[in-house]
Amino acid sequence: RRQRQMCIRDREDTAEIFELMSRTLGEMNMKRIYMAMNMVKVKDGKMCISSAGIPPVLLHHAASGLVEEILLSGLPLGCMARIGYEQKEYELSSGDTLLMMSDGLPEGNNRAGEEIGYERIKALFGEVGDQNPDKIVKHLVEGGEAWADGLPQGDDVTLIVLKVKS
Repeated sequence: RRQRQMCIRDREDTAEIFELMSRTLGEMNMKRIYMAMNMVKVKDGKMCISSAGIPPVLLHHAASGLVEEILLSGLPLGCMARIGYEQKEYELSSGDTLLMMSDGLPEGNNRAGEEIGYERIKALFGEVGDQNPDKIVKHLVEGGEAWADGLPQGDDVTLIVLKVKS
């Protein structure tokens, strides 16, 4: 009689899912090919989040207008077969906005070779965190382009904006 092995869809804990994914990728022995990602589960006004080598997630709180930086430990998936990942839970309210991104925008340079950085991205997000996702993305991209002052983007820019509805 074969025992059924638990698969990812049977797991609830985002950190546990990352551990299983990382172990599987590590066992594939793809030599220095890793995967960075965030995993977010939103249900009943709560968000569970884990990270694997991706920039901090920003959470704009509608009630206060403040932007919280969510920094979670975790190497990219596949780096090491046995690595612990962190899971945190947050309460969400109507109008709160979540920003997940690749490192392309925060690591964008200006003509002096300076990165725009996470603090400037956080400030840009704070200016429009109460807006709809399209406006938020547009504002962030325009802010990065203004910072670059005509320099071509050296990396991908991926932005994911989630708005909590009532």
